[in-house]
Amino acid sequence: MKTASALLAGLVFYALLHSDLHAQGLLSKIRGKEKEKVLSTSELQNQEGEATASFSKAQEMENAGKLRPARDLYASIAKSYPNTKMAGEAQFRLAQIRDKEGDGKKAYDEYRTLITKYRSSPHFQTAIERQYAIAESLKKKKKKGLFGVGASIQ
Repeated sequence: MKTASALLAGLVFYALLHSDLHAQGLLSKIRGKEKEKVLSTSELQNQEGEATASFSKAQEMENAGKLRPARDLYASIAKSYPNTKMAGEAQFRLAQIRDKEGDGKKAYDEYRTLITKYRSSPHFQTAIERQYAIAESLKKKKKKGLFGVGASIQ
């Protein structure tokens, strides 16, 4: 009986601690998910300019056949400037490069990021279609997951 009451007290303490940490925003910091900073108009315009310049540079690299540096720069744009219009475009180009490189699983994950983070992207439907095609092709592969059970993407 004492262990049940101790367990109940522990659960209540955890629930109170959890709600208090969540209210203070500390829980998100512990988990590594800090709250997103609201940008002023001038900060957003500044970031738009930087993202656009970086995007142009990444496109030049991609057109020159330098896929890896272009891919890395697109990833950097999406991560560093998530509130800009270029972030969704960069995420889409990143997914397309992964697709070109033949890395279906990573391409699938990059398209998923586009779908979850950039729902207003004009490439939303294309990303869903590519995910479906990638999943179908991985399902048909003979290579299976752990101990021969399951596909690469389940």
